[in-house]
Amino acid sequence: MPFYNYITPSQEQLLHFGLTDTAQALKNLDYLRTGLGESACTELLPIFFRSLSRTADPDMTLNNFERFVSGLDDVPAFVSLLRANPAVLAPLLTVFGASRFLSTF
Repeated sequence: MPFYNYITPSQEQLLHFGLTDTAQALKNLDYLRTGLGESACTELLPIFFRSLSRTADPDMTLNNFERFVSGLDDVPAFVSLLRANPAVLAPLLTVFGASRFLSTF
């Protein structure tokens, strides 16, 4: 799914990725746009969505990922890490979708 700054995923697209609470998903995506920045979201959210549906709980994954990003001290370093090695995102999302406790570390 292409993801552009000014296009909000539809409810059907969010459901396709396994998200059931689409209203909260849209809020989290807005928070991520703010936290990561527009260009990072444009680049990284398609990778995120490809991995999201493979997680144990996509809603929890998105919630925990948003909390994680909100708590980062150095967002540009995290974005640089993901740009350099996007394969890091899938295992990170696996943890976020499996355990809120582990997501806090």
